[in-house]
Amino acid sequence: MNIRRTTHIPILTMARDADEHLTPAHAADSPELDHLNKNYIHRQFSELAEWGLLVRVERGKYTITERGREVLSRSDEIGMPDFEERLTA
Repeated sequence: MNIRRTTHIPILTMARDADEHLTPAHAADSPELDHLNKNYIHRQFSELAEWGLLVRVERGKYTITERGREVLSRSDEIGMPDFEERLTA
């Protein structure tokens, strides 16, 4: 998986900080992502869920997984613009 700091990391951060769940619409309205196309944001949520970093709890609502928290933690350590994350299942 190729983690994009400008897209994936803000989504994972918002999901981590959300009280219960995060919706793509809410993320798309955030200052970090409001310059991006809403359809693109929706696709990023699906991609993160496919990778096991988010889980879809119901239609349009996602929460971060433990694996997502690990990637978020590693992104701070790595500090690169984008990075390839290799986690074992």
